Amino acid sequence: KQKRSAEINELLTAKLYNERRIVQIFREDYLYWGFRDYMDILRSVWMLNHSLAEGQERLRVIGLTPDINVYKVMCGSLLQKLPELPRLLGIEESYTTPIVAEVLEKNQKALIFVGYAHTFASYRQASIVEGKMRGEFTRKRMGRILRERYGDRVFQISLHVRQDQVETYTAKPETPVVLFLEKLFAENGSAPIGFDILNSPFALLRDTSSDYFRFQKYVTFEDIAQGYILLKPIDQLSCVEWVPGFIDNSNFQQLRTYALQRRLIAENECKSPEQLEQKFSTMLRGGRRLN
Repeated sequence: KQKRSAEINELLTAKLYNERRIVQIFREDYLYWGFRDYMDILRSVWMLNHSLAEGQERLRVIGLTPDINVYKVMCGSLLQKLPELPRLLGIEESYTTPIVAEVLEKNQKALIFVGYAHTFASYRQASIVEGKMRGEFTRKRMGRILRERYGDRVFQISLHVRQDQVETYTAKPETPVVLFLEKLFAENGSAPIGFDILNSPFALLRDTSSDYFRFQKYVTFEDIAQGYILLKPIDQLSCVEWVPGFIDNSNFQQLRTYALQRRLIAENECKSPEQLEQKFSTMLRGGRRLN
């Protein structure tokens, strides 16, 4: 969360890496975000900062999320959710606040790491109800807000991502544009690669098997990705790993309620923190998502 930025940067410049505190911050801030890979980003920043010479500028990490109670939003009663709704409805604008204040207004550079849908710089997502398009979402995503205000100072990049909702996430995709990119990847030695989509030969690609294109006939590839990074084919990727010990007596009941509501477990399953952790870990290893 945004309110953690000062503490996080103290931790990332401290003499010793305080993993216990990092785990606790993740527990407190985002309910089920017990993912090793995200915490490893912070460890990598700490390692980089301790490799720099004295006087060199240290790499900082800035939180983007406003102070929203994730449990109340996802699992609370209507009365509990109501105080969170104004912040939730304005969340895309909220994401931009620290980026503008700490980066763009100071003429700094930053890598902004967020969920794919928040990055769209021009695309307006379709509202799909029972297989039919009911219009386009009117609220702008974070990427579009920044792009409209700051133009070419902002550039959106997509990691290689499947464009369907198939479970498991790491199953081989069937969408033609993804298979086409993976074919080119294989023909070029399967080395990790990044390239522009915007104003490139890929710009006007369309794939009507994907929800991004199926209902909006004017949408092309450059609308949903300005740049692209392909590290591996999707069926060779893995989901994040669960951090052992993330679930304890302080968060077990909330996480179990969340798992029941999302139908990740049955009522008679996971009666202890250890059992719920095992369930989450197994799901992630199998390519299942927890959200």
